[in-house]
Amino acid sequence: PGDWRVFFKPNTWLFLVPFAIFQMVLLTILSYAPTALQQQGMSPAQSGIVSTLPMMLAVVSSIAFGAISDRMGRCKPLCILGMLVLGPCCFVMLNLTGPVMWIALVSMGLLAMGTPTVFVAAYPTVLGKPELMSVGMGVLLLVQSLGQFLGTAVSSALLGPALDQWMLCGIVTMVLGLIGTASVALCRFR
Repeated sequence: PGDWRVFFKPNTWLFLVPFAIFQMVLLTILSYAPTALQQQGMSPAQSGIVSTLPMMLAVVSSIAFGAISDRMGRCKPLCILGMLVLGPCCFVMLNLTGPVMWIALVSMGLLAMGTPTVFVAAYPTVLGKPELMSVGMGVLLLVQSLGQFLGTAVSSALLGPALDQWMLCGIVTMVLGLIGTASVALCRFR
């Protein structure tokens, strides 16, 4: 029980908060990008494919991020990259169409969607004690679930009753992504 203090240390929070932010921004995209795209004139079928393309590319980027972090012996640079790319891509997906949107989709899929892999790989080094990993994984999954819940709840509130405040929602998700990037950069881990 005395070892559980690690979950309340600032460095642990600097790690867990961006993981929650990642989940928030991701769920904003998965929940609301189809609606945003349809309001901009895209068909329901195409908007569904477009909004899930980053998740399809995650199949490649998750494995690639794992292999790259193993080769570098570090996870932090990839966490920073993923968080840095995520917010702006979310902004674009909620507010733009055309070639810029496609570039954002592919960028998000290849440069951001591997981020959870390296967060999970780095987590034991943040906790510092292998015997904390059972409880630690429970905490990490709680943070993930909280981020996903907040992603739909906060975005819904930002979008308003008419679901038409895309610029506001996009700006907030972009700022959250940048806050997550700064938090990861400040966190002490490799």
